[in-house]
This record gives sequence, structure tokens and C-alpha cells, in this order.
Amino acid sequence: MNGTQITSLPLDPKEAVDFIRTPETGGISVFIGSVRDKNRDKRVIGLHYQAYDTMVLKQMEQAIIKAREKWDLTRVFTGHRKGDLKIKDVAIIVACSSVHRKEAIEATSWLVDELKATLPIWKKEIYEDGSNWLDSTP
Repeated sequence: MNGTQITSLPLDPKEAVDFIRTPETGGISVFIGSVRDKNRDKRVIGLHYQAYDTMVLKQMEQAIIKAREKWDLTRVFTGHRKGDLKIKDVAIIVACSSVHRKEAIEATSWLVDELKATLPIWKKEIYEDGSNWLDSTP
């Protein structure tokens, strides 16, 4: 079972873990990406994400299918925020469960990289003195 989400509402790590936890789950791995206050030696006061929602969800599902071909996963959740985010807000959650921890950990790491490289989401950093759209490459 998979869960995918693109939303302007806050992402809840507990909800993601609750979704992927099953009786046969022995390993759970969760990546939480949050908004930090500095990038490229510049003070960041917030972010703005724009997304092509339909394609984001399709790309998330395709990435999960690829991950399931590589690892035996029980459940997977991928979620990304859009709109305006403040410092410390959760921007992305990737969570995987499996019978054993190694598969969950490896799949989570791979999915984070895959989603960063493929999702049609654009990020603008907001500074005290302006803003800048960032290159989407990792």
C-alpha cells in the first residue's frame, strides 16, 4: 500500500508513520526535510513551493513502483508541501516500512534522491532583502 500527497497544509510525521506501520513491519525509516534558515551563505526567512500537482503525484507513484522493484517494502508514504513555508516547517516526508530495517533505510534514502531529481516542484527562497528561484538540480 502506498500513500502520496502534495498539499498546502502541514505534513505530519506521526500520520506518515501511522500509515506505514503494519503488524508485519519490523523496520521503519522516515526522512523529514524541513526549511532551514540559511543557504549559500544567505539568511533565509521562508520558502515558496510551486507544484504541478497531478504530475507530482504521478511521479511519486512511479518512484514508489521503482523502489518496490528494488526492495521488499510493506508500505510507502511520500508527501511534499507547496505554498509558503516558514523556517522549521516540514517540506517533505518520505517513509518506508519493511520486515527488516535495511530495506526500509535504503529505500527511503533512494526515494528522497529520486523525488528531488524528478518532481515538478519549484522552490523560491525568501530573504530579508528579496527572493530567488532555485535550480531544481540536487
